[in-house]
Amino acid sequence: MVYFENNYIDLTFSAQTNYLYFNFTTAGPDTTIYFVCHIYPEPVNYRDYPFYYNEILQLYVIQFTLPMKLLEQELDYSIWISSYEITSEAIQAKFTTNGTLHVLSESGDQFPPLIKSISAIQTPVSITYSATDTTPQSLGWIVKIDETTGLESANFTVTSDLDIVGYNFTFLPQDAISVDGITLTFSISFNMAPINCTKSHVYKISFASLRDITGRVSQFNAINYQLDPPTFLNPFYNFASAETSVTLTCLDTPTLDVTPPKLKSIMYYTPSEYLNTATQFRSLAVTFIFEDTFGILYKNLPVMFLQSFVADELQVIACETPTILSTSVLTRVTYTTNCKYPYGFGYPNHILISISGVFDTSYNLGYINNNYLDTNATDAALSLETFSTNQGYVFLYGYNMVIPNDPLFNCTFDLEFGESKLFGYAPTKFLIFEPVSIAFKIPDVIAPVGQFYLIIQSPRGKSRRVLIEFQPWVPESSLSQSSSSSSEPSSSSDHSSSLAPPTKAPETLPPVVNKCPGAPVCGGDGKGKCESIGCVCVPPYIGFDCSSLVIPIVVNPNTTTPNTNISIDIPTSQGSKEVTLSSLVQIISLREMSNDDIVYQHLFKEWVYTNISKQQPQYLYQTNITTNDGKTTAINVTVTYYEQQQFIIFAQQNITMNPNSFKYQVSLSQYSFQSHSNYLQLIMSTQFQSDEQDACSYKDFTDFNQDEYLIMQINNHIFNARFIKRALVDNRPTLITNQLINNDKYVSADTPKSSTSFIGINIPYYTRDVIIDPDFSILLSTDSAKDKKGSTCMQGNSSKLSGAKIAGIVVGSVVFVTAVVVSVTYHFYLKKKRADQLKRMNNKLERMNRNNSN
Repeated sequence: MVYFENNYIDLTFSAQTNYLYFNFTTAGPDTTIYFVCHIYPEPVNYRDYPFYYNEILQLYVIQFTLPMKLLEQELDYSIWISSYEITSEAIQAKFTTNGTLHVLSESGDQFPPLIKSISAIQTPVSITYSATDTTPQSLGWIVKIDETTGLESANFTVTSDLDIVGYNFTFLPQDAISVDGITLTFSISFNMAPINCTKSHVYKISFASLRDITGRVSQFNAINYQLDPPTFLNPFYNFASAETSVTLTCLDTPTLDVTPPKLKSIMYYTPSEYLNTATQFRSLAVTFIFEDTFGILYKNLPVMFLQSFVADELQVIACETPTILSTSVLTRVTYTTNCKYPYGFGYPNHILISISGVFDTSYNLGYINNNYLDTNATDAALSLETFSTNQGYVFLYGYNMVIPNDPLFNCTFDLEFGESKLFGYAPTKFLIFEPVSIAFKIPDVIAPVGQFYLIIQSPRGKSRRVLIEFQPWVPESSLSQSSSSSSEPSSSSDHSSSLAPPTKAPETLPPVVNKCPGAPVCGGDGKGKCESIGCVCVPPYIGFDCSSLVIPIVVNPNTTTPNTNISIDIPTSQGSKEVTLSSLVQIISLREMSNDDIVYQHLFKEWVYTNISKQQPQYLYQTNITTNDGKTTAINVTVTYYEQQQFIIFAQQNITMNPNSFKYQVSLSQYSFQSHSNYLQLIMSTQFQSDEQDACSYKDFTDFNQDEYLIMQINNHIFNARFIKRALVDNRPTLITNQLINNDKYVSADTPKSSTSFIGINIPYYTRDVIIDPDFSILLSTDSAKDKKGSTCMQGNSSKLSGAKIAGIVVGSVVFVTAVVVSVTYHFYLKKKRADQLKRMNNKLERMNRNNSN
C-alpha cells in the first residue's frame, strides 16, 4: 500500500508539508527508509526527515516539505528501503492515482538566482606593486544579481594560484549597495597590502553560490567544475565569458622562500599533566607560536582540531577560531584559542592535537598533527549526564559509568516500566561499552510501553534516576513470552536482540498491563479497542476513552490575525433552551528571556493573511520581528481544518486528526539571541465563557501523561488546552517546557461565567528554525465545576479534578486542535434537526412536482 495524505499540493504562495504512507513485506520499526523527490537538478534528499512506523495503521509515515513556486507537474520521486530503490513509475503502475503527487501553482518559478552583470572595480584589471610602494589597493568586482522570488543569500570565494584560502564574502539582501526592482547590486572587494605582494599571482572568483528564499540554488565551483559535471545551474549562466580574474604583479621579489612556518612552542592550560574530561566545565585553553624567517601572513588564521576515538568511532572537535595574541615581530606570531569537548572525550586514550592553515608571506603552509595530550576521568564519581534513543537502542552518556575492559561488564540496570520493575538487568551484548558511553537494545518486554525509568548500578557508584522515552513498537515475539522469560534469552524476533535473564529479578516478571480508560473499557463494542498504546477509537467516536462524538463546526477564518474564535450553541438536558459557549485563542508576543528576566519583548501587531490551499481550509498568517542588531525573524502560523479523519506526524509522534478539527503550526526562522544561554518564550492567551446564568468556573494547570494541561471549566463544559513537551528545534525533536503566567503584564482573570489564562511556551536556544504545536478542545463533562475545590461560583464550591478524570476528558491529539464534543443527548438533538430539515426538503419537492404537473 502506498498513498499520499494530499495528492494535489498548491505551492503558489508558500511551501507545503505532506505525508507519505506505505508498507511492504517484512515492514517493521527497525527498517531504515528515506524519500527522494526529484525537483531540482540535484535530487532533494529527505533522508533527514523523520520517518515513523505506525503500529496502528501498520504503515510507514514520512513527512516532507515541498518548496513554493514549483512548476505545475507530476513529481518524480523514489522510496529507498536500505539500498533498494523503488521509483514512482513502479509505484504508479501498481497503485495508480494513489501513488501520484501533483503540484499546482499559478506562478511557477524554478529558476535560481542568476548574475546579471559583473565588472572589475579597478581599471585596468592588472595591478603592479614595486618595492617602494606602501599604499594598499582595492581589488574586486561589482556584481548584479536578478531574482524574482527573493534572494536569501549570496556567497563568493576569491582565491589565487598561491593564496588558496583567499577571501570569503557572504551577502544578505540588506547588504546590497543598491536595489532596482528584482536586481540587487553587491561589491566584492578586498585590500591588498604591498608587504604581502612577494610573488606574482592571479585572483579569481573560485566559488559562487546564490540561494533564493525557496531554497533554489545556483552554484559555481572552479575545482569541482574541472573534475565533475556541474549539478547546479551556473550563476554565470547568462555570460558566454565573464571577467572574474585580477592579475597581481609583484616586482623586486625577495629571495625565493620555500620553507613553511614552524611551530616554536605550544602550551595547554590544564591543572595537571592530564586533561580531566569528566569535570563539569570542559574547556581547554591553548596558546601556540609559529615562526618564519620571511614573515607570517596575518590575514589567514589557522584552524585547530582535537581528535580521539570513542569506541571504534573517530570523533573530531573543532576549536574556536584562533586570535592573534602577539605580533611583536613580523617573523613570529602568537595565537590563542579555546576548545570545548564532550564528557569523557579521549578517555582512556589520548587526544591528538592538529593545527593547520599557518601561511608565510610566500604562501608556504605550516601545520602540525603529532601532538598528544593524555587524559583521565578517574577522579570523579559515576555520573549519567545525557541519554537518547534510536532504532530500538538506548544510548547513555556520562563518565565513570563502568570499568573499562572488564569482561564481566561490571554494571547492571534497574528498570521500571508501567507497574513492572526489572532490577539488576544485565544485557548480554552491548553496542557501546565505555566509561563515557553505553548503548544496548531496549528489552522486548518494554518495547510496547514507550517509556521507562533507568538507574545504573556500578562499582563506580549509582546514577541518578532518569525517564527515558522512545517510540513504542510491538515485537514479533508475543508480549507475554517476552515478559515471562526467566532462564533462556529471547532471540526469535528480527526486531529484538538476545537478552540475558535479570540477575536480581523474580523468576517470573509480572506482565505489562495496559489499562485503558472507560466503563466499559474504550466505550465498549463498536466504539473502541484497547491496544498497547491506549484506546483506538472506531469513527465517529473519539476521545481518550472513545465515549465522545464530534459535531460539525462552522469555519470563519480571521483575515487579519491568527485568532481562533469559536461560538457554539449547546442544548440543555431538556433539549430546548440552548447555552452559548465561546472560546478564543490568541498569539500575543514573543519574549527573549535570561533566566526569569525579560531581555526583549516583541509584540505581534500586523499579520499577512493568505488562503494557501484549494483542497481543504488552510490559512497562513505571516509576520516578522526585528532584533536590536537589525536582524529579522519570520513567524508563520498555519491553521489547517480537517473535515475527515487524518493521521499526521509531529516531532516523531503519531497524531490522529479527528473530523471537524483544526490545528495550528507555529514556526520561527533564525533568531539573533543576545546570549547562547537565553531562550524564547511565546505568549499565548486562552479565553472561555458561557452565557449560563447559574454558572460556576474552575481552572487547573497540571501534568498528565508526560504533557501539560490547562483545564478551564464552566459548569459541565470544559475548555482543555494541551501543551506538549516537544518541539522541532533545528529539525530535531526536542523537549520544551510550558508555564502558566500571571503577573502585572498578563493577568489571568476568572469569574463564574468566564476564564482567561496566559501560557508561556519556552523555546530553547536554536540556530536555524523551530516549530511548535499545542492543541485545544471543548468537551462535555459528567462532573460539574461547582464540585471542584477552588472553583469560582455564584453559589458554593468543592473538590478538585483527579488524574483519572483528566484522562477522561483529554482528546488524544498532539496538534493545535479545537473540537467540540457532546453527549449522546446532543447526538439525538442533531438527529432531530436533520429530520426536520429533511421533512422541509420533501415538502418543497412535492410542491415543485405539483407545479410541474400543472
